[in-house]
Amino acid sequence: MASDSHNKYVIDFCKLVDLPDEVEAGARLTLQGEVSCSPQTDLTGKSFLIKDQKGTAIKCVELAEFKDSVTSTTQFTVDVPVVPGVYCWSIVCPAHEESGTWYGDEIMDFSFTVNPHVKSLVVWNVPPAIQCGEKFSINLGVKCLYGCLPHDWVFQITNEDGVEQSNVLVGDDHYSGTESLFYRSIELKAPKVSGLYEWNARTQITSSDALHEESSTNFNVRVVSEPQFLLTVIAIDSETKKPIEGVQVFAHPYREFTDKRGIAKIKVPKGAYRVFVSGQNYFPFREDNLVEKDFTIQVELALDEGISDADVWS
Repeated sequence: MASDSHNKYVIDFCKLVDLPDEVEAGARLTLQGEVSCSPQTDLTGKSFLIKDQKGTAIKCVELAEFKDSVTSTTQFTVDVPVVPGVYCWSIVCPAHEESGTWYGDEIMDFSFTVNPHVKSLVVWNVPPAIQCGEKFSINLGVKCLYGCLPHDWVFQITNEDGVEQSNVLVGDDHYSGTESLFYRSIELKAPKVSGLYEWNARTQITSSDALHEESSTNFNVRVVSEPQFLLTVIAIDSETKKPIEGVQVFAHPYREFTDKRGIAKIKVPKGAYRVFVSGQNYFPFREDNLVEKDFTIQVELALDEGISDADVWS
C-alpha cells in the first residue's frame, strides 16, 4: 500500500476496469480507472496517471465520480503500442505534476500482451490435375482482419523441398465482392514426375512492418502423366431427354462441367475410373469404367423433387 504526500488516507485498491490480457497491435483501448482508500475519501479532482515501462506518462485523467466508497474516472482511451510483445505499465494515483514531470506513488503494476495483426491467407483455383512439367495458375489472397493495406507484402510459394517457385508483391487488387482481400493470379510450373505434392504459400513482410506477422498455408499439387484418351459424358434429363448444362463430372482427379449441349470432355491416361455425375436438383450418378480407348457415357439424371406433403403424411 502507498499513501499520498498528505498521509491523510491509504489507498486500498487502484485498478483499471475490464483491462484485457491480450490486445492487437496499434489498437485503441477504452478504459476506466477506480480507486478506493481508507478512511473512505472522495478523491474527485485528483489525477489518475498511467506510465509505461520506461516511466513515460501515457495518460493522465481526472477522478470524476465518488460512489459507494469508490472514486472513478470517466472512460478514456489509450493507444496500444504497435510493436508486439509483453508490456508492464503502472498506475500512479494520486499524481501531481511539477515543471512538466509527474510525481506520486506507483499504486499498481499491470501487464498485457500486444499481438500482431492476424492475416488470413487463402489459395484457390488450383487445378485438380496438372500434366507433368506444364504451367498452371492459382489464385492467392491475403486479408488483414483490421483492413490494413498490404504495403510491401510479398507472396512466396515453395515446393515440397522448400525451393522457391514464385516471389511476387501482393499488389493492391481487391478480389471481386470483397473489401480487403488482396489477391494475385500466380503462374507456376508443375514437377516433371507425376505424384501428389504439398507446396507452401506464405506472405512475407518487411522488417519495418511490426504490426503484422507472416502467414502461411499448404496446398496440394497433383501432377499426372500425359492423357491418352478422351472420356466424354453426355448428361440429359431422364424425363424431357433434354441436355443439362452445368452438371459436374468427376473422374478422380479430373473434373469438368457440361456445356450447353450437356457434354463434358475429359482427357485421361489409361486406367480405371469411378465416374461421378451430379447436378443441382438431380439425383447423382456413379459408374466404374476401365478406360483403354476413347470412351463415351450417356447419363440420364432423374429430377430430385424432394418429399411432398403426401409422402410425409402417407
